[in-house]
Amino acid sequence: MMMNGTEKLTKNAIESISFATKLAEDMNSPTVEIEHLFVGLLSVDKGVAARILREENVDKEKTIEKVKNRILSSLPQRPKATNINIQKPVIGKSFKEVLKAAYSISNAMGHVYVGTEHLLLGILSLKRHDFVKELEKSGINYESVKNKIKEIVHYPEGVLSASELEGKPSPLELLATNLTKLAKQGKLDPIIGRDEEIARVVNILARRSKNNPIIVGEAGVGKTAIVEGLAQKIVSGDVSSVLSGYEIWALNSPSLIAGSQVRGELEAKLIALIEEVERRGNVILFIDEIHNVLDVGSMPGSVSVGSVLAPALSRGRLHCIGTTTTTEYSRIFTKDPALARRFQPVFIEELSVENTIKILKGLKSIYELFHGVLIEDSAIQQAARLSARYITDRFLPDKAIDVLDEACARARVGKLAYPPKYKELANKLRDLQYKKSKLMDSQKYEEAAVVREEENKIAEELLKYRISIQEKWRKEKKSVTADDVRNVISEWTGIPLETITSSKAKRLLSLEKRLKERIVGQPHAIKAVVNAVKRARTGIAEEKRPLASLLFLGPTGVGKTELAKQLAIQLFGSLNSFIQIDMSEMMEQHSVSKLIGAPPGYVGFDYGGQLTEKVWRHPYTVILFDEIEKAHPDVLNVLLQVLEEGHLTDGRGRRVNFKNCVIIMTSNIGADEIGANEELGFKIISREDVNSEKVEKAYDSMKEKIMAKLREHFRPEFLNRIDEIVIFRMLTKKEVREIVQIQIDDLNRRLEERGIKVRISSALLNRISEEGYSEVYGARPIKRQIQDKVEAPLADFLIKSSPPRGTIVYVDIQKEGRPIVKAMKSSTKIATKKSS
Repeated sequence: MMMNGTEKLTKNAIESISFATKLAEDMNSPTVEIEHLFVGLLSVDKGVAARILREENVDKEKTIEKVKNRILSSLPQRPKATNINIQKPVIGKSFKEVLKAAYSISNAMGHVYVGTEHLLLGILSLKRHDFVKELEKSGINYESVKNKIKEIVHYPEGVLSASELEGKPSPLELLATNLTKLAKQGKLDPIIGRDEEIARVVNILARRSKNNPIIVGEAGVGKTAIVEGLAQKIVSGDVSSVLSGYEIWALNSPSLIAGSQVRGELEAKLIALIEEVERRGNVILFIDEIHNVLDVGSMPGSVSVGSVLAPALSRGRLHCIGTTTTTEYSRIFTKDPALARRFQPVFIEELSVENTIKILKGLKSIYELFHGVLIEDSAIQQAARLSARYITDRFLPDKAIDVLDEACARARVGKLAYPPKYKELANKLRDLQYKKSKLMDSQKYEEAAVVREEENKIAEELLKYRISIQEKWRKEKKSVTADDVRNVISEWTGIPLETITSSKAKRLLSLEKRLKERIVGQPHAIKAVVNAVKRARTGIAEEKRPLASLLFLGPTGVGKTELAKQLAIQLFGSLNSFIQIDMSEMMEQHSVSKLIGAPPGYVGFDYGGQLTEKVWRHPYTVILFDEIEKAHPDVLNVLLQVLEEGHLTDGRGRRVNFKNCVIIMTSNIGADEIGANEELGFKIISREDVNSEKVEKAYDSMKEKIMAKLREHFRPEFLNRIDEIVIFRMLTKKEVREIVQIQIDDLNRRLEERGIKVRISSALLNRISEEGYSEVYGARPIKRQIQDKVEAPLADFLIKSSPPRGTIVYVDIQKEGRPIVKAMKSSTKIATKKSS
């Protein structure tokens, strides 16, 4: 009989409990109580409890006999058990209380095991029990036993004490993992490259003093891999004789922290660990993410872990390797200079794409064997290059390895999918089994027998087919291709697959055409935007800066915001990659915190910044800063950092990358110059109606005036960081008609689900164009005009008439301005000019 949760019990404790259970069974006791357990503790001579009781001058034989008599006297009268089957005893109430108390005592003492001494203390803690009162009368009490434990144990209370007496592993074996042993067993991944860093670590370890390296680098650059590589070099003998015979033990931080609830417990465990490391003399202690251990030990009222480590490190008898991030290194070690002096930093930079490819090739066989696939070289190349390009919040080689691993997993899962024929047979078998069950319930046994024969036939066919499929899986190995890697990248980043897979050249060549389909009357602006994007995407522009930094100038309602939205759709797939920030909300000095988040200690710190938080989540984004001239100068200073360096540090200390963003700023500075120019304004019916040379001359003149106004408002260092200043022109009447046409086409796309199309007359088109354009608001009123003159009467018509699918709804306007809606069949010809 054993209980749940016995993994913490020592070998001697388990033996004592087993003895108690056997004793209860032999004595025909219905339950196992503390008397049985006490006899068990006395009987296991090598246990700590038995040793304590011997030192308390307890006569083993007499005491056991006395306790047995007590047990017999408490048993109810039963017939002899020779001819009656007596059930095995169960755990009694007092026994459960002892176990619960023993676990609590062990936890309070900071032990990760429950030994015989804890069970004895658990018995003595039940002071109201008659048996315990008898023990106290004989001189065995809780305090005396606890003091004896302290005398026997070599370590202070709170340490993994007397483990050698209980047959348990030493503190080092309990709290750490032997990396050199794992290296001998071939359980560590091979290390490719990083020879210089490993040599630097070896040199520090070989020093006379301050011989403790701490490896500092961002998460994922390979800090732990360097230590594992050193362990492999020690095993293979490919290291200086200074480290010959050494073992690297990796500290298991959770085991060190577990159960450390009372002040000093964690430090006591660490002292025991350090003493054993010093006693062995050939151990290098590796503390991965050392800041986590130091943080736990810095609780108010407790002695810091750093103050425990520092003396041991200064004595030179403890070799320690730590790893931490650059942020944590600055935070922890600047506050504890005494500890910082004991460590020598080894700074690790992110690997290049080329070195990452070498690492992936070195790991190729391991992942092929694990996943049962074949990895193509193109997949390795794409995993390194695409992860470096598209995954901006992690570091090489970690992110490339993870991408390749998941691509292999996808291929493996896809390979193990059963074909449709197997699913058909399985469904057919399930239907036959259900049919047979129904027939059996109805007592139609003859029909059920016929169905059973068919069922057996299908079951046999299904079994043979499954065996053949599995045999095919064993013989065939699915190849992991570049497409598998692209799929993983697309899932991770949310970037549409076609953006990753399609040819960059083809997409860039067609970008201008696709933008002109949606943006009317601004060919110069579109050309300037496309050229800026082409420079960035072909590698001509500086890599560290954003993809493009653009300033859109022009009156309201000419397409500045719409061009930014369409650029997001064409470059990144959807409006989810579009961020719009109204700079009229950034007119105060403290508005900077709205963009990057409040610093620690201020209200709103947990929420992040409007800008940095969104870019952190969606690094491929078009960012529109609307009405940039209204922003406070301090806000513009923040933008200077983005435009020049391509990154920002937010309120949480995270470095947010903007190098895959398109930055667009809009301004109405100089809008009056554009509106006042008759050669460029709405009074022109079509650009073909005027002299193009005259228009260009007017445009250049207007541009010079606007640039002069810009220089008056913005500092030169701000303007110099902008890739392209794009000036939008006023719209002509013909262009406004085209915009109305696009809006009607959008309405038709929304009506596709209902199978209905809308056509409008030329008269209505002209009316909307005339009334929908304003020199003050530009083309913005067009949407309102379409809502009033097309969408509202159309909605009434659809509600009243419920026209069938395939209906063409024709909208016209009367002389007095009232719209007319008619339903026509798809074959009906419309005499007047339609919108599409």
